[in-house]
Amino acid sequence: MDPKDKLQNAAKGGIDTAMAGFTTATKNMQVIAGEIAKMSMESYENSAQLIEKLRGAKSWEDIVAIQTGYMKTAYENFASRTQKLGEIMGTMPQEMARTYTQLFNQGKESAEAAGDAAKQAGEQAADQIKDATKT
Repeated sequence: MDPKDKLQNAAKGGIDTAMAGFTTATKNMQVIAGEIAKMSMESYENSAQLIEKLRGAKSWEDIVAIQTGYMKTAYENFASRTQKLGEIMGTMPQEMARTYTQLFNQGKESAEAAGDAAKQAGEQAADQIKDATKT
């Protein structure tokens, strides 16, 4: 393989490495955003149900019972979603570290290949200069 091609392949490998890192981060952020969207939707739906129940309340005792039930449900939903987000965010650094370790190793291999290609190109240039000076 031509040294120029080796250098181009090494550069392409570096770009692929960077893009893979961005892809992992993007996927993690999409999962988090999805969970937050679900949490917001559930909160909105629960609030709408609360308003409908409060409209049908006949006494203060009914209002207190409805509010108490709403607060209990809201707390349980919050605790559940917070736990799920915590799990996602807990695994995210591990996934990122694994991805970046792989990317680092690929980058290292690309750099070694680029170094070898540069060495070979230098040797070829030196040989060409020697040949040109002999004639």
